[in-house]
Amino acid sequence: MRMLLIADLHVGSIKDNEYVYKVTTDIIEKEVIFTKTDAVIILGDYFDRLFKVNEEYVSCAINIMSFLIRACSRSGTKIRIVYGTESHEMNQYKLFNYHFTSYEVDIKVIDTAMEEELFPGVNVLYLPEEYIDNKRKFYKRFLDGSKHYDYIFGHGIIEDGMPSIISVSAQKTNEKQVPRFKSGELAAVADLTVFGHYHCYTNIGSNVYYLGSLFRDSFGEESPKGYAIIEDHKLIFVENTQAYIYKTYEFDPKSDVYQSSDNIMKEIKRIKEENAEVFSGEHKGKIRIIFRTPINVDPTFRENIRDILFNDKFISPMIKESSDDIIADAKEDIDDEYEFILDRSLPMEDKIYRYIGMNYDNPFPMERLISYIKDPLIT
Repeated sequence: MRMLLIADLHVGSIKDNEYVYKVTTDIIEKEVIFTKTDAVIILGDYFDRLFKVNEEYVSCAINIMSFLIRACSRSGTKIRIVYGTESHEMNQYKLFNYHFTSYEVDIKVIDTAMEEELFPGVNVLYLPEEYIDNKRKFYKRFLDGSKHYDYIFGHGIIEDGMPSIISVSAQKTNEKQVPRFKSGELAAVADLTVFGHYHCYTNIGSNVYYLGSLFRDSFGEESPKGYAIIEDHKLIFVENTQAYIYKTYEFDPKSDVYQSSDNIMKEIKRIKEENAEVFSGEHKGKIRIIFRTPINVDPTFRENIRDILFNDKFISPMIKESSDDIIADAKEDIDDEYEFILDRSLPMEDKIYRYIGMNYDNPFPMERLISYIKDPLIT
């Protein structure tokens, strides 16, 4: 048995719809049309945000899904879509209702925890992200050890798989919360677990994985992007070599780039040579250069940077001035404590939820937070 897994497509996060359509459909063509595949599993966050009906992203989302459905209908491939984070999905799978009610393909959107014998003798547990009153009670019949699954396909938080998420004790609230799983409890009931939500491909251990997003649309996600093939109960990660390149270079205060404009130009030349495919336009992407300037940097340094990089659309310079040791140490402590805010692979609602939990005594339920994001107050 062979399955194709794609997570966190986030249609709408990248402006170039033609690029998103081509890369995604090329994968479908390769892995479904030209190769025998029994099932396609989409691990949530197919959408990036709520769309207006006249946005081009709507057409892109429909066209990709239509291509997938046509491919799967010809090959008899099943499609399962695990519902993702509400602030991204926004119940927009209704765009594909025509396909869900037809007999051309076996397709389902799974928005609550359920088990399925996907194929004879192949048992799957689906864990979409949903809001629940009591995690232990809600998932008891799935995770109490009385059943064993070949696979768990889900979307949401696995605490030990997300470096910016800390374990929290149960909060005293009557409002529903997004569950937080641990890899051990998932591994105890399944041979292989694959989740969407965290954008970096991560082997958590014990055959528990975060698949990561298919595309790269910002700095901070330099790790490989791609999809997965499951064959003979083994997960094979396939890198998306067409993902945008976002690469960061840093020069610390001791670097010799601050000594002369010639040194700066020499380093810029080296960076351009290392990333020739970006600067030639062959591969889409951008380079970020962070200058952590020394305290006594030459006053003309900023002017030199501006003159050298002014017209270079592929380089994003960032100058961070040094200060005295006390302030620098304090800043380092603050960065360590709140570094998750700068982690572009984490959804915004996770960052807000954690920040509130760190700074306020009263718990703020994720469900209410999502409702504010979805329906902001108008004043």
